[in-house]
Amino acid sequence: MDEAGVHAKRNLKIVTPDVPIIGICEACNAQFQSFDVNEGKRVVKAQFDSHECKPLAASQTADGNFQSAY
Repeated sequence: MDEAGVHAKRNLKIVTPDVPIIGICEACNAQFQSFDVNEGKRVVKAQFDSHECKPLAASQTADGNFQSAY
């Protein structure tokens, strides 16, 4: 883990193959999208590469769900 408590190895998951192309950072759950038909995946990858992961809320899991306190 790095200083922010996020795993240093980030992974981009493309969740929609068609326009709009949407990708999610599996480390911090940030979302990226592009409506560019020809360059969409490249644009989403560039957005992913340039973002800084923010730590998830203590009660939030990597899949975006919240853990129950019960």
